Amino acid sequence: MIPPGARLLDVGTDHAYLPIALLQSGVVEAAIGADVRSGPLAQARVHARSAGVLDRLDLRQGDGLKVVTPGEVSVAVLAGMGGRLMLRLLQQAPDVVAALERLVLAPNTHPAEVRRWARTQGFDFVAEDLVQEGRHLYPILCLAPGGVLPMAAAAEQQTPLTDVEAELGPLLLRQGHPLVLEAARRLAAAARHKLRGLERGGGEAAAVERRRLEQWEEVVRCWPKWPI
Repeated sequence: MIPPGARLLDVGTDHAYLPIALLQSGVVEAAIGADVRSGPLAQARVHARSAGVLDRLDLRQGDGLKVVTPGEVSVAVLAGMGGRLMLRLLQQAPDVVAALERLVLAPNTHPAEVRRWARTQGFDFVAEDLVQEGRHLYPILCLAPGGVLPMAAAAEQQTPLTDVEAELGPLLLRQGHPLVLEAARRLAAAARHKLRGLERGGGEAAAVERRRLEQWEEVVRCWPKWPI
């Protein structure tokens, strides 16, 4: 999802494994790794020196995208954090975000909120993936400023996301990604568990959760047919 030759910012870089890998593989020639904590950055320097890329990796301590100026980087990656923290970091640096050519996001939680934000901000969904590590599923989104896609594809992305698209990913659904069925099953199980607790009290909350459960069960029942 990162174009060759990109000027990369890895937000929350931790030990800088991602920029180091991209530098070693030649995908990028230089990168910036940012983290709010000094300890991980110290380890990142050790790893970068060992990998022979420290001269091409600029490690900066600071909060999110505020460590760079608008236009200094062309691609920003935010991964390994919750979706709401991700949105806070993006919203506090709008000028930097506006100057990006690509935005790669891997929210550990609340992916629906991240996707809805991207759509309301006019980003095109260039690519999506869903990967599994152990029992965890991780969505990955590649976004670009509106207008980079061909006209027909871009026009389709102007419509609001449905609840199913926001949670499971519009491109993943249309591509029939093999892990979407497992993701839908997990959402159904979570809704079923929550509904059992809410039904004791009844009311609107239980009715809302029942509709959510029916929605996920329909995805499971009809998969891989889309749209439902």
